[in-house]
Amino acid sequence: MGEKKRRQSALPAGGFDGRLLARALAALEAGDRGSAAAAFGILQANLPQDADALHAIGVLGLRSGDPGGALEPLSRAIALNPRQPAYRCHLAIAYRSLGLPDRAVAELEAALAMDPALAEAHSNLGNLLLERGDNEAAEVSFARALALRRDYPEALTGQGDATFALGRC
Repeated sequence: MGEKKRRQSALPAGGFDGRLLARALAALEAGDRGSAAAAFGILQANLPQDADALHAIGVLGLRSGDPGGALEPLSRAIALNPRQPAYRCHLAIAYRSLGLPDRAVAELEAALAMDPALAEAHSNLGNLLLERGDNEAAEVSFARALALRRDYPEALTGQGDATFALGRC
């Protein structure tokens, strides 16, 4: 049996029901990247129009240290469902990892325009702004993250870094 046939036969009759995605994510969380990659390969081969599956494949790329491999599935997920802020947040992580901070900022701003209650996105945006020297805007982003989640260690650290950079300590 060829590779494509094996991949197709691994899906339940009638198409995708979420169980394979759940198993793939569980394998990824358990550190079994080989099983996770195999499952995501099946999903990608069979579900090229499923935004959630494409997003999950992109997250696998990020978690396995391949941000370049995450770009295409995350971009496709966004093309299929442009109103999902989590897709854009993960694409921002990929862009940042690849040294493309302006693209990362644009994706985080788009995600926050859709859902301003994303504390992690505010914090990630703050870090990017801090890296490019926009310390006042970074301080605002960290303050927004902390207003949403007071016990957010990354935002607390970032806020301290921004305050220090601004000479306010």
